[in-house]
Amino acid sequence: MLESINLNDKTYAEMLEDAISDIPLYGSEWNNFNLSDPGITILQNLTAFNYLQQLAVNTVTDAIKFKLLALLGFTPRKAQAAEVFAEFVGKKEVELHKYRKFLSQDTVFEIGEDELCRPWGLEAVYCEDMKGYSDVTGLLDRSLNIGAIAVFGTPVRTGAALCLVLNGKPDMTKELLLYAAVQDDEERNPFESNANRPFAEVVWQIYTANGWETADVVDGTHGFLVSGEIILKPSTLEPAVFTGAPVSGYALRCALAAHEYDMTPRLRSLTANLTRLVQRDTMAAMHILRGGVSRAVFIDPVYPYVSVYGRENASSRYRAYKNAAERAEDGAYTYTVDHTEDGIFDFRFDGEGVPPGEGEGDLILVCCTEEMERFRSLGAVLGYVDQEMDIELSGDIITDDFVIMLETTDPDGLKSYEPVKPGEASRDGFLYELITGKNKVCVRNPEIGRDCRAYIVSCAVTLGAEGNVREENMFETFKTDGDDHSDAYFINPAPGRGGVTPGSLTNLRGRFSSGMKAPWTAVTAADYESIVLSAPGLCIHKVKAIPNPSENLVQIVVKPRGENRFPNLSASYIRRITELLESRRMLTAKFVLVQPRYLPINVRTSIFVKSRSANARADIERVIGETLDFVSSDADFGTPVLFDKVFDAIADLPCVITITDLSLTPGSRGFSVQNGLDIIPEGRCLCYPGKISIEINARAER
Repeated sequence: MLESINLNDKTYAEMLEDAISDIPLYGSEWNNFNLSDPGITILQNLTAFNYLQQLAVNTVTDAIKFKLLALLGFTPRKAQAAEVFAEFVGKKEVELHKYRKFLSQDTVFEIGEDELCRPWGLEAVYCEDMKGYSDVTGLLDRSLNIGAIAVFGTPVRTGAALCLVLNGKPDMTKELLLYAAVQDDEERNPFESNANRPFAEVVWQIYTANGWETADVVDGTHGFLVSGEIILKPSTLEPAVFTGAPVSGYALRCALAAHEYDMTPRLRSLTANLTRLVQRDTMAAMHILRGGVSRAVFIDPVYPYVSVYGRENASSRYRAYKNAAERAEDGAYTYTVDHTEDGIFDFRFDGEGVPPGEGEGDLILVCCTEEMERFRSLGAVLGYVDQEMDIELSGDIITDDFVIMLETTDPDGLKSYEPVKPGEASRDGFLYELITGKNKVCVRNPEIGRDCRAYIVSCAVTLGAEGNVREENMFETFKTDGDDHSDAYFINPAPGRGGVTPGSLTNLRGRFSSGMKAPWTAVTAADYESIVLSAPGLCIHKVKAIPNPSENLVQIVVKPRGENRFPNLSASYIRRITELLESRRMLTAKFVLVQPRYLPINVRTSIFVKSRSANARADIERVIGETLDFVSSDADFGTPVLFDKVFDAIADLPCVITITDLSLTPGSRGFSVQNGLDIIPEGRCLCYPGKISIEINARAER
């Protein structure tokens, strides 16, 4: 159906001609085939109906294709806002409220939650081991590019630590964000977000009056193996000044408790005092509050239009409250408000009507930008399925932040209201969907009929993938009247991430095709190899599955990447790969992981070279080494060593006149067989150059 085939591509005229030509097969009495014949008229109508029916069968709309793909587990990606971790730069404390907007060039970002930004950071950084403290404070200046520092020494030593001295007292009641840029290995597969660290156990600590105490941490670097954020969760620990380092101050420490590192962790830069910024532009914000006769709420001045809704209790419907200065004719629900210069929305329900209840959610405040106020009315619900309502906003709407307010009329003639999210039915069964990427509301179940209107009360737009900005951008706050934040800004040490632009049907079909091709269950040898190569968090260079049908066994030889020339599988690698394959293998299949074997190939040769070739020996050794190096190259396990290939590689050198003798022999017995002049290693072997003996004879050029 995704690639629909027209089962009958005949035109209406061709179908009518076929129908008329078949008439004699059913009766000889009908011999008038002119258009004036009533029978032909009936036949024309039936043919037209058949043609339209066939056309409908052959037409597979995009909506049908989306539903077919959804049955297979492939749904369109919703718009997602990018997130950046940005360093606060300022000389004094700044209180920033949720939805506070910042600009990076022309891109709008917002504070995700209310936050008090304090001007603290890192004063000094030390690598700590048995020998003492080694100053690596240069990591704090990202512009220096001092190179990568081995965080826990070379070789890595259990008990080593990274000590961070702060230049101010952090607020431990809120989460602390740090960002570590490490020397990433591009060949490492991404870690699973919920995976335990497979290579190291690091302990983050805070210095208190009782000494170093353990903090609860989410380590996005997985022990400094990949660049990422380090989040110290809120705690009751009270920091104290640490005097044990060359520079005194409040301090954090990351200690290595145990490790099975495949690569030495190396740190390039470290940044603290970070704040989450989200790439979105909130056009309408809905504040759900506890009720009461008076409240004071901060409303950012960029939202000059405010609407108030209240209910008497959780089972009541919301009513729209009017400002006492703008009360409606019936004067039923009013409030008095003072909107101060610093953005505090101070209101009280002391006018006519019934005040809202005092429970959570009994009061709703909706604040809108000027642009949103013009377009927040979506119009009337007309009462038919799949009614579409356009939202006249630029940018992709974030589904999770979208809410509409339904306005209905009670039997007593009063207006009542109910907030409804996409995909969640209202009390009366009203259900709608926000069409991804098209900024449309589609009414899936009107239920309540025509007596209803819809208004947007919560809406934010994003640029999607375009919000994944590069590092080192400046984020400056919007300037408004009475704003005292002119000296506060942010700089992001890392690129933005997580921004997703809604995909089209073409992109969705591409994901479907890729997903169908990617093996989930290991059946063939190629399936085993593909699954192992994609093992989360591992650096796999080569893998080969060797099936043994007689024993229903698959031998899997794996070469990891590592700092050793001839790396073997560590216990951690074996454990991780085994767990992955156990979840993917067929129930009756067996597999075993085997270590790679490295087979040296000894070379003995006698060569005449040109008399003026001063670097002939080095060139010959280099080309022999490159030709026989199956360990670091992309050559597969069991690749044979071909005599002709080595001979031709040497003979092609400009300095070589002739090769008088060349012999290749394996450096270890039992792992290969000789096939004429070629060497055929066993399936788990990788060859590499062993002893190279070269006899050079110089000959003058003629």
